[in-house]
Amino acid sequence: MNWNNQLGCYCINQLNELNLNELITKKISLLIFDIRGTIIINHQINSHFAKLMEQINDANCFKILFATNNCSYYTNKVRHELVGINCMTSYLYFACKPLLFRIKHQLKCMGLINIIKSPINKIAVIGNQLNTDGKLASKLHALLIYLLK
Repeated sequence: MNWNNQLGCYCINQLNELNLNELITKKISLLIFDIRGTIIINHQINSHFAKLMEQINDANCFKILFATNNCSYYTNKVRHELVGINCMTSYLYFACKPLLFRIKHQLKCMGLINIIKSPINKIAVIGNQLNTDGKLASKLHALLIYLLK
């Protein structure tokens, strides 16, 4: 990952390129993952996803929100994949990204609504669509990690 970008948008080719140590250094505490096209591609879980989640679990530094504009099929598939991993996770389907009302409600349920009001950017959005994930990151003043493939 190239962290010299001043725009707050970083591109990766695969989920395994996500550098958790850099996110910790940047004081990121919430990761918002898009599901469809990022974690689930052609109805299959990304091959790097389980290992990434184990690393996130081991780091014990992040809270995670899995959000999709699609139905609960996608959140349930991710939830099933994560059985046995004890990360602080929440799942949101029909998220209406890039609108904020459903995301804000979910963050409130997670006890994280104040993270949006923080002057220090503590959120990273990981996704593959600029018109939804990119705009969401912009509205949240979050770091965007854009998955190219």
